[in-house]
Amino acid sequence: MRKSVLTLLLLFIAMMMQAQQHLITGAIIDKGTNDPVEASTVQLLRADSTYISGAISDENGLFSLQAPEDGSYLLKITSVGYKPTVRRIKMTQGKDLAMGKINIHAEAIMLKAATVTAMSTGTALMPCAWAACSAIGAMSTAVTVFDMKKVSSDVATYMAAISKYVPASGK
Repeated sequence: MRKSVLTLLLLFIAMMMQAQQHLITGAIIDKGTNDPVEASTVQLLRADSTYISGAISDENGLFSLQAPEDGSYLLKITSVGYKPTVRRIKMTQGKDLAMGKINIHAEAIMLKAATVTAMSTGTALMPCAWAACSAIGAMSTAVTVFDMKKVSSDVATYMAAISKYVPASGK
């Protein structure tokens, strides 16, 4: 009899502890395209920004995480290429919270063109849109990456520009 009472008491305590966990669910959506945002980081923070728990949105933008108790929290959503979003939420009466769709805004950062230069002492393959390039033998020379917007689409012009950087063969 004593074991069954103890078992029931432990079961009751476990159920009460589980009941205190509040489930928070939602979907992260790109405001501009209305597409789900995969792999967004969702953090549950206390009002003083202390971390409590976190989750990552799935391929449909869906997430779920748990709040430990009733109270006020911050829900912080971050994703590469998007502005961080923070929502104030309040958990009450032991109820779960369905946030629905949470729109996040793309971060419009215009990057400047970059030129990459490297040294090679072995065999290198040059990428070529017209499949006219071949392996460059053992050499020590700088390799320049071209901005294709600036190079004419005319094949002859392209090949003339490239030939300046390829050592003469057969000499």
